[in-house]
Amino acid sequence: MPRYERPDRGLRGVTSPKMSRAHSSVLGVVLALAACTDDEAAGSATDADTRLGMSSSTTGALADETTGTTGASTGDTTGPPARVTGTGPFVDEDALQYPRVVAIGDLHGDLDNTKDALMLAGAIDETGAWIAGDQLAVIQVGDQIDRGFDNRPTMDYMRQLAAEAEAAGGVLHSLLGNHETENVRPGSAGYYLARYANEASLAQFEDIPWDEDYIAAWEREHGLPDLEDFEYLTYTEKDLRTTPDAWKGQLTAYHPGGPYAQYFAERKVILIFQRTLYVHGGVLPWHVEYGIDNINEDVRRWMLGETLEPYEIVSSSTDGPLWTRALSDDTSVPAGDRLENYCEVIDEVLEMLDVDRMVVGHSVRYDMAAECDNKLVIIDVGMSSFYLPFGGGEIKLLQIVDGDQLSVLQ
Repeated sequence: MPRYERPDRGLRGVTSPKMSRAHSSVLGVVLALAACTDDEAAGSATDADTRLGMSSSTTGALADETTGTTGASTGDTTGPPARVTGTGPFVDEDALQYPRVVAIGDLHGDLDNTKDALMLAGAIDETGAWIAGDQLAVIQVGDQIDRGFDNRPTMDYMRQLAAEAEAAGGVLHSLLGNHETENVRPGSAGYYLARYANEASLAQFEDIPWDEDYIAAWEREHGLPDLEDFEYLTYTEKDLRTTPDAWKGQLTAYHPGGPYAQYFAERKVILIFQRTLYVHGGVLPWHVEYGIDNINEDVRRWMLGETLEPYEIVSSSTDGPLWTRALSDDTSVPAGDRLENYCEVIDEVLEMLDVDRMVVGHSVRYDMAAECDNKLVIIDVGMSSFYLPFGGGEIKLLQIVDGDQLSVLQ
């Protein structure tokens, strides 16, 4: 079977021939868009699915209820533990413990829309408290930060809610996105700060004690961003001769071993949950060959400042699991990274992992997209208010009932 083959870049234990390239292409999709109220989301999922004409043998082949149509660093150099083979870690692999799973796309610093999404999912009440007991699992596929104004509050809230869910027998998993890892990488932290931060979001980190040694070393190694990198901030050229004090809290919070990098270390790059594969960018065959548990562990130890950055995993814009658009690119995206045979590659990955579908974020589709016979679902709908001028800002969530009934809550 044709496949995506990764170029040999010297990653530990992995070699493969030259990667194929392809232009963007669009598969005819079967997309479910089912309008649902907060009460309906919190109520019986089975009843809601019946109203939408779903059955256990129909996986996502639904009409759009609105339109009536269907559509398509730094750290020591101690190596990691001995490499292992396998896909792990599976969660609840022997049974569908949670009758309902709701997947949420990129949040990008919008706490109000985050809470609205969770209310739509039936996860929380008006106070923001978990109310779903042990009947719901929520998976958020990364990029909780940047672009919006509520970076730290969004992270803190999601972390708190995950603890509440666990105490009640439910689940809230937040995965890593490229915006989390790029803020941790010293080589890109300044650029991401300059491009996406704003005075409100920087002020949220002002109580973080500065790591002056790290900041000084970062300045020496990477320099300060060019003024042309700035999108929101208004610091003067004179201010940029040294790191503005307003930056220091965020730089300290995110650097490897910093308090929010430690939080990121609790999160996975790739998660398999009830026969669905979740990742921010995409999973390719070489990721499986390398070992999903290895990828998660490599990134975890780097976040903690224990090892050097696993560059190929974290930073590769073409084939890293947090960045790749080889499976999800759209003709509207000029990069044209999508493989011509992307459905065949998805089939191969799903077969290797013995799972039913892959759910990704990263590539914005304002109407969501279910492709390759619903084996790939792209759930980044530009939910943050940042995207309002571009046609986004609406809340749309993927719901999976009893492991095989797919619908979109909006």
